[in-house]
Amino acid sequence: MKYLLIVLLAAAVSARPHDRIVGGSNAPSGAYPWQVSLRRPIGGSHFCGGSLISMDWVMTAAHCVLNNVNVAIGSTTISNPLETISGTFTANPNYNSNTISNDFAVIKLAFSATPSATVAAIAMASSGQTFSGTAVTSGWGYINGGSNPNTIPNNLQHTELPLVDSATCNSAWTVLPNQQRIDDSMQCAGGDGATSCMGDSGGPLVQQVNGVWTLVGAVSWGSSSCSTTQPAVYARIAYGRSWINQVTGL
Repeated sequence: MKYLLIVLLAAAVSARPHDRIVGGSNAPSGAYPWQVSLRRPIGGSHFCGGSLISMDWVMTAAHCVLNNVNVAIGSTTISNPLETISGTFTANPNYNSNTISNDFAVIKLAFSATPSATVAAIAMASSGQTFSGTAVTSGWGYINGGSNPNTIPNNLQHTELPLVDSATCNSAWTVLPNQQRIDDSMQCAGGDGATSCMGDSGGPLVQQVNGVWTLVGAVSWGSSSCSTTQPAVYARIAYGRSWINQVTGL
């Protein structure tokens, strides 16, 4: 099972239900000012997403961690970022690559990003905060369900997904009878005609709460075929918030 992820943002923008990251729709130009693209230092290829949580820090997934990374910010077009800043990863020490629990990582930028109309931090879920209804995700992951040849879009893709409770999600992912796959560090969303795919990893799942866009999750794992009928799983920010605060001082 390969990992996959997603992201989202908006100023006054909402994604239409059932627009899909796989075969989906373009995000409006200038939307998602917290969305970033993580690039390999050698070659500059995109491999994961992330979210600006301040002008100095990016939230992403632990399974995205490399020794070094470049962070491209400020544009919905992957080929034309406003600026690219190098950064260093810190992964949650409780991350488990077998169960994919605690899939949290942060990136310290080498220098502060400059706030603008297309560069802004997103608020994070508070410790213990719960969410229901729908949330939005976006990213530059594969748009053809992980089939070959894999296709990375130039324009940021976005969609709206229903949030799925842990019990329902666990039933969808149980491999053996009574096996508990979904734990408290995870938030599920999707399974209703839309999903994220490989390359969306680490990107945001967000919801508007009292008029404020809030980071609910970071794309973590899901179907290796990017099935739109099975929920995808996100690292639950409300669970990891204490560790995030400890590392970043936010």
